[in-house]
Amino acid sequence: MPEERAAREPASPLPPLDAAEVVSELTRVLGSAGMTKSPRSRDFLAYVVTETLAGRAGRLSERTIGRGALGRADTFDGRFDASVRVRASRVRKALHAYYADEGADDPVRIELPVGSYAPVFTSVPWAGSALEAGDPSIAVLVLEAVGDGPATALARLIVEALVGRLSTFPGLRVIGPTSAHSPDPRRIGRELGVRFVLQGSVIVRERGVRLGARLSDALTGEVVWSVADERAGDDVFDVAQHWAAGVAGELGDYSGAVFHAVAVGTEPSVASAEGAARLAYFHYIELGGPQALAQARRATEEALAAGHRSPVLLAMAASTLAVGIADRHCDDPNDLVLAEAYAREALALDRRSGHAHCALGTVAMARKQPELTVLHGREAARCNPYHPSILATAGLLVAHGGQWDEGIALFRQALGLHPAHPGLWHATLALDRLMASDDAGALAEASVIPDVGLIWGPLHRSLALAGMGHLDQAQSEFEGVLRLIPDFLDDPYTHMVGHRMLSRDRVAPLLHRVQLIADARRAGPGDADPDG
Repeated sequence: MPEERAAREPASPLPPLDAAEVVSELTRVLGSAGMTKSPRSRDFLAYVVTETLAGRAGRLSERTIGRGALGRADTFDGRFDASVRVRASRVRKALHAYYADEGADDPVRIELPVGSYAPVFTSVPWAGSALEAGDPSIAVLVLEAVGDGPATALARLIVEALVGRLSTFPGLRVIGPTSAHSPDPRRIGRELGVRFVLQGSVIVRERGVRLGARLSDALTGEVVWSVADERAGDDVFDVAQHWAAGVAGELGDYSGAVFHAVAVGTEPSVASAEGAARLAYFHYIELGGPQALAQARRATEEALAAGHRSPVLLAMAASTLAVGIADRHCDDPNDLVLAEAYAREALALDRRSGHAHCALGTVAMARKQPELTVLHGREAARCNPYHPSILATAGLLVAHGGQWDEGIALFRQALGLHPAHPGLWHATLALDRLMASDDAGALAEASVIPDVGLIWGPLHRSLALAGMGHLDQAQSEFEGVLRLIPDFLDDPYTHMVGHRMLSRDRVAPLLHRVQLIADARRAGPGDADPDG
């Protein structure tokens, strides 16, 4: 055996790991229970790792390690002293023990191949479990600041505001503000145990500020959402608060980027009962309609029966029951009793659950209790003022409880926080425009309402077209209403208003347009005036 055994090159190329990631892993290993008991093994490992990172792996030998790591004299000769070989064997065993226990989930591994003193660094693929994959969790990283002092201050204000806003969103687990050694979201997610990573930057210029952010899926490393804005103005605090509120709304809303990615990328069949219930509820919020609502109801009831009773799940279950009655998909009065019980249990666990107040407001609306409907709507908005879905539902409750203008103001506030809202939200905007006799605006809003087994899309389009004088087109759209509710024309006020507490004076413009369509249907083809 030669006196100095040159380090063997690894059989395969090193994976693209940053030196900082390796150093971070080295620190974890050196601080482990096994290593702290053996100072010589610590010195050995630290020496061979740092020499390799410095590009001197080829110089590692018994002589260099003996002198550099184990404190041997310059006359040290490995032919007569096996201490380096013995220490290398102990370090290999210590590494094996560490990764079998404490370091089992570490994102990077340090290995010392047999016959070599040059360590090998590998990145460990993250095989997230079904629960992790369906976990709406996000790490908010400190924003990169470019510019002078104000850039750093603005970045700090924004990231703190972001974490504060996102932390109020029910069902969303938030970590941050934090930093990471690697820019790779897969490694960041693995280290912090989160599904999503939010990174961004702040660039201060003479004429304003450029703000950017991107959300990456830690399972795939793909960017699933991004934004870049230019903001002018001197009020740094105002810029930070407004931009953070908008980003939080687009990310953390029930129909936002985080929950959308979770719902699209996770199979309910492999998720936990609670995870499957949340996925079903997210699908309902995004798709709407009685079928999605029924699926969400079944999934939440199954999760509750399995013993999962978090305030988020209880509020979801309460909402599915109450909405089923309010939108006339179900007619069992016991559903309202159960919905109220679930919502109150959720509030007992989390008194700031705006979602639970939304459910209670929906129960009150179904029971024709306007004051209580408005009260719960206002309380929901107070509890979750930055959550678009909750804020929008609160606005609907306030409006349908009789305070229309106040409710629509809350609804538009929700739209400002989350412009990419579900298409069904446009039904409220179309209704507002119809009540104001703005038929063109109503048609624009109604044109994007999805047809999901509800009357609102064809109804609002037909009413807007009738108001504009296009009665043939209005009748064609109205056929979609009659397919869902054949007796609609027998009592249009009841069918349009339902459980909503709106006076006949407020819905008079809608009733007038229904009458135009009814008259045109009686007159038959060719008798209607196309110009109104």
